[in-house]
Amino acid sequence: MMRGAWLLFAAIACALSCNGTTGYQLVQFYAGAHGFAGAAKGKPYTFTAPGGTKVTLTQATLHVGALYLTQSIPQPGGGPVSCEPEQTYEGAFVGQVRGERDIDLLDPSLQQIEVVGQGSTIPAATGEVWLVHDQALTDGNLNGADPLPVLTLAGSFESAGATTTFAGGITIDTNRISATNAYLPSADQICNSRIVSGIPAQLTVAQGGTLALRVDAAALFAGVPFTDLPTASAVAASARSACLPDVASQRCFTNDSSNPSSTHLFQNLTGRGPYQFGWLASALSAPAAPSGPSGSCVSVAARSGASGFSLRPAPCVDPTHLGPGQLLLTASGESLATQGYTFPDPNGTFADGWAISFTHYIATFDKVSLWNNPDAVPTDQSQHGDLVAELDGPWAVDMHLNGPSFPYVDGKEMGERAIAFAVLTNENRNGGAALPTDGTRLAVGFSAVVPTPAALNVNLDADGLDAYKYMIADQCTVYYRGTARWVGDTNGGKCVAPSDAGVASDAGNGSGNEAEFANIPTTVNFDFCFRPADLGNLKPGDPETSFINCDNQDNDPAAGFPGEPHQRGIAFPGNKYIVGEVTFHTDHPFWESTEHDTPARFDPFAAQVVGVSTDGGVPTVHFEDTKRVDYLGFTDKQGNPLPWRTCDPNYQNPNGQSRVGQMHFDPVKVPDCTNGDRATGLCDYYDFSKYNQSTQGHWNGADGLCFVQRHYPSPP
Repeated sequence: MMRGAWLLFAAIACALSCNGTTGYQLVQFYAGAHGFAGAAKGKPYTFTAPGGTKVTLTQATLHVGALYLTQSIPQPGGGPVSCEPEQTYEGAFVGQVRGERDIDLLDPSLQQIEVVGQGSTIPAATGEVWLVHDQALTDGNLNGADPLPVLTLAGSFESAGATTTFAGGITIDTNRISATNAYLPSADQICNSRIVSGIPAQLTVAQGGTLALRVDAAALFAGVPFTDLPTASAVAASARSACLPDVASQRCFTNDSSNPSSTHLFQNLTGRGPYQFGWLASALSAPAAPSGPSGSCVSVAARSGASGFSLRPAPCVDPTHLGPGQLLLTASGESLATQGYTFPDPNGTFADGWAISFTHYIATFDKVSLWNNPDAVPTDQSQHGDLVAELDGPWAVDMHLNGPSFPYVDGKEMGERAIAFAVLTNENRNGGAALPTDGTRLAVGFSAVVPTPAALNVNLDADGLDAYKYMIADQCTVYYRGTARWVGDTNGGKCVAPSDAGVASDAGNGSGNEAEFANIPTTVNFDFCFRPADLGNLKPGDPETSFINCDNQDNDPAAGFPGEPHQRGIAFPGNKYIVGEVTFHTDHPFWESTEHDTPARFDPFAAQVVGVSTDGGVPTVHFEDTKRVDYLGFTDKQGNPLPWRTCDPNYQNPNGQSRVGQMHFDPVKVPDCTNGDRATGLCDYYDFSKYNQSTQGHWNGADGLCFVQRHYPSPP
């Protein structure tokens, strides 16, 4: 929560006491927002645009960042105001709901904002809708960059007998700045577009009631003809494009004033016309407690890091409210994430003799999705039926952490642990229908997304929050931090100690007896920010990699299709809830081949700190250090050939090729890149490791394989 919001509530209290006002009380209330009147949840919404054009919306989402009630009525000609509300409106606010929510405008029901509102019984005159994401809140104001859409649209329009599809993700980013403030001439006042003020709200809040916002379709689309929208191909490469990356459309809105449709839509969106406030004496259900105990609901998310960085805690999961036909979602890196890799270990080991321990293993998950017909195409796992349910976070999870009690639970594999992070209760993309309990299987999938300040903190501790701040800055979809120690000559390891090594790189026997290994430190810290070398057009919160139509060991003994270890999808019994685990394996980035589940090796990383000065400390290898390293002929940081060494007494060679001489990894069927174009193949070891890392998502344990869809330039 931003600093100004707390000061605003202090101002509400001051309005009751500092000014001698009597007879009013401080109260708490709930809040929510309705979609368009006349819409039907889960169904397209059709209306007639200016000029008689028939428009059908299949997607319409409005991001609301906060709601405020005030005694003030803006005066014409007052001009722009400060973006620090506590300086401008002190004493004027009588209610606040400081919580984000994406409102499905095609759902006319009241959609709850998961935070308790605070206010007073002083009558309100007007209200405000803040169209902003938390990431735009900087130093108590709303001037920060906000590249995420606040309005997302997709659908079609009919004109001249033809149907044309369109899409748009409308942002209120700093490129929209047009106003300045005479009192603060150095401040860019983008907040004047993000704060929609002066909305009539002649109401008085009361304890336990509900503040309801309604959005009117006619006012939102007034003056928007749609037929003048530019073609998607014409704006695809432009910064002004509002095309949606995951929606194929013929036309797109733009985030500028280059066409009347985009101009009028933005003016309407940021004007008071589409918004109406109302008051309900009845209460919605209380929002899930963001932290601390509430019955059996407990959050383990830290409030802030040492740097002051924070994320909104994820609503906690109450296990006492779980019932039949529901899906409890958990996340796990399995025991190798929590306990690390010993050497040797039959449950997972590094072939070259490294023992690995983690400090953090953080990823951001989103869009846990269910579709009809997982068996739509037996030979193509990417194909499935219509979307019927989707849970959106995104959720930031540290899978290294563990605890003795809920929300930490047993994982899907024997002896593993996981953390619960959400519950899916119905087909929320199919009119709210109950999840089927008649044996019908639904396809299941999820995405790993680009980190975002809008992520919900599931279990990050204070240090994890500071790590996530770094992840956002460096766009790390997945983050590893920890320490590697070479122990390949112990516990039955087949390698010689580096101090005993001395032969030339081309004269070794694969046991590490080459002189090169005396140059490699035996203790190396690692700090791995896994992000594509080329992010393409991905923005914070966008899916980087999606895991689609996953296999599921819960369906055993039913057979999977050829090449798939289990049957696809999930089925819901009628007598209990089920657990669905997002499983993220730690070993994938270290594989010596792009073939699934081949042995892991750390030497290619450790070699990148050879000769690095550490002032007597332990060197740290970063994932960036693997750029321009040739995976077909590894070298160390100084360009010396890196030989193979295989210490694991149980090592199984995946391709039968030699394991002596200069180390080289096997790309199998994945080609080398052409002219540096990473969409055509793998350019270096950075790409090779990232390619394998992008396959680490599974469903319900080790063999819950999914179709992997990468949303950045990469070979398939």
